[in-house]
Amino acid sequence: MSLTSVGRTTLWLGVFILLLACQYRFTNLQIQAPGGMHSIAVEAVYDTSNHVEPHEVLWLALQEGIIRDGNLLLVSKENADLYAQIHLQKSSHTPKKPVNLSEDTYSEVRKKYPASSPPHIASFPNLRITPKYSVEEAWAYLVTVEIYNLKEQKRIFAKQYKLAEKYTTYDPRGTLSSMFLAQEEKFEEDLKGRASLWGRQVIRDFLMSQG
Repeated sequence: MSLTSVGRTTLWLGVFILLLACQYRFTNLQIQAPGGMHSIAVEAVYDTSNHVEPHEVLWLALQEGIIRDGNLLLVSKENADLYAQIHLQKSSHTPKKPVNLSEDTYSEVRKKYPASSPPHIASFPNLRITPKYSVEEAWAYLVTVEIYNLKEQKRIFAKQYKLAEKYTTYDPRGTLSSMFLAQEEKFEEDLKGRASLWGRQVIRDFLMSQG
């Protein structure tokens, strides 16, 4: 390689790094906390969904989003400039892909649980329409986030979000007695992943709305 080509390579590398630096600065200057606002508190989730939901996942996800973003300091309400409220308005769980229960499955139930000691109904959460069960379930949350300026005592942000996903409920490697716990674990794992993305989106939406 000639000296001239080395010089050209070095020059282009320098220009590329400079452009990256400029892009980074531009992006971060566009998304920043509103003037005079340095801290935020997040209230526990207000749940009117009429279902027992692990809504603390949403509370933790929004706080994680705030911490990851880094523009606002997460504090208690007493020390906060901003206050976020999360309202879980609706939730739904819809079974998908119903499958017929086999005679083998019924035999397993009869062997494992004698007539004098039937299984608890919670052991079969995905039995929707006898004699069928679902191998996949869809869930959906309708969530509203409001953020208030505590110094001025006014709402400065409000947006509604729909979180929805599908997950597998049935694992043939498991036993009937563990099916309930397995389904709950799969749902919460799926919810945590979707909520994490949602928490980051909320803080981006808020900061962009204040620009």
